[in-house]
Amino acid sequence: KIAAFKPDISTTSGRKALATLAADVASTKMDLIRLGKKLTEGWREQTKAVNVECNLIEERMDDLKMKVRRPLTEYENAEKDRVADHEVALAEMDAATNVEPGASAADIRMILDAFLSRQADRNWQEFSQRAAEEKAVGEKHLRECLAFAEKQEADASELARLRALQEEQDRQQAEQRRIDREAQIAADAAAMAKEAAERFAAEHAAEAARKAREAH
Repeated sequence: KIAAFKPDISTTSGRKALATLAADVASTKMDLIRLGKKLTEGWREQTKAVNVECNLIEERMDDLKMKVRRPLTEYENAEKDRVADHEVALAEMDAATNVEPGASAADIRMILDAFLSRQADRNWQEFSQRAAEEKAVGEKHLRECLAFAEKQEADASELARLRALQEEQDRQQAEQRRIDREAQIAADAAAMAKEAAERFAAEHAAEAARKAREAH
């Protein structure tokens, strides 16, 4: 029966047939073991030999069961591996949305581009809906992080511009105060020089007049 059986694991009915045949082997094994043990009741002297045969039957039938079920077992293991691979890919997609505190807008753009292209050509099979939801949530999160980083950088740039403008205005005002102060110093010096010259001229004129009077 086993030799004539053609396993087909591509269909649900084929897999069920495999499981049924394996169960039949296990059931037949127990029937044979029970038959053997029944014989020992009448043949006490052959108990040891029968037990040896029973052990042999059990081993051979277990081997046959494993042989019959092997395609189904391989299919089940492959299914486990396939599902686990999808789960790992989903976990990696979630981890790919992590953004370090203080990351620049340029860094976040790179993370976003890499995230959008991640697993783009993967056949998600029955995980397609979960993958789509994970991608939508991740993209939304990264775009929010990008917008926040861009605003922070724009605010910082504007603040730097305003500070530079204020510093330039302060410098110009300080320079104007210096020019005004130097101009005032020069004006005061000129006034003092003029006053001294006028005083000297007046004194010289008075002295000249005095000498002129004395000469007469």
